[in-house]
Amino acid sequence: MKLLFISSTFPYPPNEGIKLPVYYLIKEFSKRYQLHLLSFGLPTEKKFLNKIKEYCAEVFLIEFIPSKSFIKRVFYTFFSKQPYNVKQFFSFNMKNKILELVEKERFDILFFDFFPMGYYSKFVVSPIPKVFHYHDSVSMNFYRNFLVEKNFLRRVYWHKQCKKVLNFEMRLPLWFDKITVVAKKDKDWLVKNAKIDENKIEVVPNGVDLKHFKFYTDEEKFEIKKKLNIKGPSIIFRGIMSFKPNIDGCLWFLKNVFPLLKTEIKNLKFFIVGPNPPKEVLKYKNNDVIITGYVEDIREYIVGCDVNISSLVSGSGIKNKILEASALGVPTVATSIAAEGIPELKDNENILIADDPQEFAKKVISLLTNKELYKKISNNARKLVEENYTWEKQAKKFFEIFDKLIEEYKTKKVSIIVPAYNEEKTVGNVLEKLNSLDFGLEKEIIVVDDGSTDNTRLIVDKFKNGDLKIISHNINKGKGAAIKTGIQNSTGDIIAIQDADLEYDPHELKTLIQQIIDKKTFVVYGSRFLKKNPCIYKSYYLGNKFLSFLISFLFGQKITDSYTCYKLFHKKVFERISLESQRFEFEAEITCKILKNRFKILELPISYNPRSIQQGKKIKFKDAIIGAYTIVKIWVQSRKDYDR
Repeated sequence: MKLLFISSTFPYPPNEGIKLPVYYLIKEFSKRYQLHLLSFGLPTEKKFLNKIKEYCAEVFLIEFIPSKSFIKRVFYTFFSKQPYNVKQFFSFNMKNKILELVEKERFDILFFDFFPMGYYSKFVVSPIPKVFHYHDSVSMNFYRNFLVEKNFLRRVYWHKQCKKVLNFEMRLPLWFDKITVVAKKDKDWLVKNAKIDENKIEVVPNGVDLKHFKFYTDEEKFEIKKKLNIKGPSIIFRGIMSFKPNIDGCLWFLKNVFPLLKTEIKNLKFFIVGPNPPKEVLKYKNNDVIITGYVEDIREYIVGCDVNISSLVSGSGIKNKILEASALGVPTVATSIAAEGIPELKDNENILIADDPQEFAKKVISLLTNKELYKKISNNARKLVEENYTWEKQAKKFFEIFDKLIEEYKTKKVSIIVPAYNEEKTVGNVLEKLNSLDFGLEKEIIVVDDGSTDNTRLIVDKFKNGDLKIISHNINKGKGAAIKTGIQNSTGDIIAIQDADLEYDPHELKTLIQQIIDKKTFVVYGSRFLKKNPCIYKSYYLGNKFLSFLISFLFGQKITDSYTCYKLFHKKVFERISLESQRFEFEAEITCKILKNRFKILELPISYNPRSIQQGKKIKFKDAIIGAYTIVKIWVQSRKDYDR
């Protein structure tokens, strides 16, 4: 099976941040899938391509340096509906490459990783399951940044971005079949604040490479301390130091906790390890506060220090800094915000947790002075990681999600809806032909008798069997109402519409249905105007042509026959659109809403044997007027829609 992995960052070297989980997920996914990686990357990262190619059938790197313009940030903050980070990472090259690969390859899963890549999914409308690994709820992260920010202008920025991101998060269910986050806290936030159905979100935490982050003995720790020239008690705060929650958490510790520790332990050293430390952190650098910047091997510094500090006061998600220190055998003192993403953490069992500066300092001192407590926390923390946080375990959770979605997308059954109103002369022949067809799928035929006053119902009853459902309206409600009733009562993976008047040849349904079975499209229309067919009424021909032109012009895809009877859909289409029309304007409504939701309509030529008004043709000139009004109304609504 094939998986397309779409990443915002090139995953090598897997040292910090998003690179780390992306690398390990690729490594695990490659054991089961033929993996294709499409990633943003810096020109300098090309030299690492071979490191990733060993896990991937193909690797595509889109060279991209996100804008860091202050002017653009201010402009997008006040004049864009989209979050700045979405704008910052938008690339037409990335968008076009995604569409090209999806068109070219028959992928079984599309996997979008991290916040900036979620937006690209809205351009991909194919019958392939789409999963968004969001990691953290960014709106929760931004909201917490807003709460702790002191600068007025920055508070305005975080507040505005939080609202925009929340708006963005509300649209994720429209673009994805499943959303994954690394912590239950993030899921709960999205369910409550972004109003996402809890069944749409799964929690899949990060993992740890237990071979790379092995448990170090006291003797091994002593040797590393000698190598790094660490002679006394030491503590470490590590992370990407340009990341605001890391900055805020480190500053909180420097201002509120470290001075308390120094009064008790005079020779204590505090290591701040990680790339891009800002000026407000660098100003604390002295003999007791060692700021390293980027280091090649983070393990040495974690193991070389006695206690891991995770003093976050904002942020969201799961903290790798806790998991990795735990795997290495270095105990952690953390705030409740830092620990909340790992539900198995228990204060005084496998971690120490404190939010008050005095309490935090007291717990750091207890680890530095109490060997039994130190050993207990270290051993229990390692056990926690071994039992719950290996990458193999996390990949298995993804595989379960993928398997379920692939099964949902399989086309096992077709539902053929036959709306009928006073069609006693033809409905029997239509049902005979439909019964004779073998699509290679399970089949159900749903006849909706729309208040017929002739013998239509009596004739349909003669064909009743296990594959035929008959539903009756007490009064004539219109073709649109009949089709809606049919859709609501269908159980098929593919839904096809077949009129009861024999203007269309049911045998041609096989060719149309095959396009959805082959995953070429979500929607197929049979067009009467892509091959030569007889025409009885010029006015009907011109009316259809005009309405089809109007739809094509307003919605951006050429449609030759919007009022065709032969419309076929994957059932997933109706998760995105709701139908309101009762009569023939249904044809315009469903076509416009399909295009509004970015589905592509595949048109194939079909035969057509038109009947006259005397033979029972029912559509009239007024229906064309109502259809035109419906088209314009939906177009106007779409212009107000965020997604347009």
